[in-house]
Amino acid sequence: MDNDDDPDETLEVLSRINFNGMGWIAKLTANERVELLKRFAALPYAMEVESTRGCVAVLHGEVPRGMDWEDFVAGLEHGDADVLESCLRGRERLKRGDSRGVPGIGRIFAGHTPQPAASSSSRQFGGAARLGNCYATDSGAVFAELSNRRGAALTMANMAFQTGSLTSPREEGRVRLHDQTADAPLGAYAEAEQTAPRG
Repeated sequence: MDNDDDPDETLEVLSRINFNGMGWIAKLTANERVELLKRFAALPYAMEVESTRGCVAVLHGEVPRGMDWEDFVAGLEHGDADVLESCLRGRERLKRGDSRGVPGIGRIFAGHTPQPAASSSSRQFGGAARLGNCYATDSGAVFAELSNRRGAALTMANMAFQTGSLTSPREEGRVRLHDQTADAPLGAYAEAEQTAPRG
C-alpha cells in the first residue's frame, strides 16, 4: 500500500483479509482504530536497551548493509526513506546469510517475516538465527497460531543471553526461550565493511 493511503482504511483492508492474524481489527470501532493508530505512531522505529552485558537494539526489519549503528540512528532521526524502509521491512541480511553484523552496537534483535536462509528454501521455523551481532528472532509464531504450522513458534530471548544458547533454547510448548545469561560483555561479532582504499 502506498504511503498516501488512509491509515484507517489500510487497517480495515488488513482486517478484512486477516493479514497475518490481523482479523481482530475488524472487531474494533472506528474510534478504537484511531486510538490504535495513535499508539502505533508513538512507538519508536528502533530502541536501544542497556543490558547487563552491553547495549542491545530492538527493531523490526534490519539495519541497511554496510551501515553502522550511529549512521542508522542518524538516518532514522532525519527521516531517510531508505533507512526507514530497511528498518521496517528489510530482509536482505537474512536472505543473503550476511553475517558481518552492524558495528557500533553490542547486539541487535530483529523480527519480521521468517525468511529462508541463503542456503535453504525452508523458513527459520527451527528457531532464531545469528548473523554477526544481529539475531533474527521471528520463528513463525503467527503461523503457529493461524495454521498450526509444524515447527513454528514464538522465540523469546533475554537480552543478555549466552550466544551459545541460541542453538539450544528451552522449549515450552510453542515458545522457545533463550534465557541462559552470561556476565561477560557482549562479544565483538560485527565486522566493518571493507572498502577499497582511495587514491
